[in-house]
Amino acid sequence: MGILPCGSGNGLARHLNLPMNLKKCIDILNYCDIKKLDYGIINEHPFFCTCGMGFDAFISMKFAEAGKRGPITYMQKVLEEGLRYEPETYVIEDEDGTHSYKAFLVSVANASQYGNNAYIAPQASMSDGLLDVIIMEPFDLIDAPQVAIELFNKTLDKNLKIKTFRSKHIHIHRKSEGIIHYDGDPITSSADVDISIVPKGINIIVNPKGGKDCRQPNMLQTAFSEIFYNFDLMRQDLTKQSRKVQAINKNLLRKLNI
Repeated sequence: MGILPCGSGNGLARHLNLPMNLKKCIDILNYCDIKKLDYGIINEHPFFCTCGMGFDAFISMKFAEAGKRGPITYMQKVLEEGLRYEPETYVIEDEDGTHSYKAFLVSVANASQYGNNAYIAPQASMSDGLLDVIIMEPFDLIDAPQVAIELFNKTLDKNLKIKTFRSKHIHIHRKSEGIIHYDGDPITSSADVDISIVPKGINIIVNPKGGKDCRQPNMLQTAFSEIFYNFDLMRQDLTKQSRKVQAINKNLLRKLNI
């Protein structure tokens, strides 16, 4: 199978380090360097990059309902809905046991990114026979800029609000039916969700010249980075002001005790 970057996020093409320019990509496909790679299945639906539930599935639904594609629409939906979204509780069972999590989202990745260089699973590989499971715990509004920055600079897995593990198969139970997504396509699913890996199940033409650090910037990445960089500066300023107030209060208390 050959991949052409004609989608809205091109997550698979970007993970495989394929050029975003169609002519250059076709040149790569003509090399016909074929590798056997993994793919995943969520409730009988195949996926190549990511699947999941929670906020990312909710945004996938809102994005589909918007009727207008593109990175600006996606960013608009994230900003509009992020403040209102309520985390859910998920019971996750894998080879090592069963655990319950209250989470903003649960993402299961075969490849490293959603698309548009948004790296939900920076260490994910399509050839290791394992799924990367990412559990994002609820976080405060003040933490949102840091999460967004880490999503785009490939360091999200270092965030303390993120729990990750790898597995060949997981079963997820939630309180009721709801939205799930597979590679950004939203569907309504039952309360129980099965996700598994199919090792080396698909032949894909890869880029023989693509290095691991070959990244191609895009409009969504640039826009998010600029917006949340400014938010992060505001957060840092608020933190400094808060520390000054605390220092003044301590000084006053010390004087009152004299």
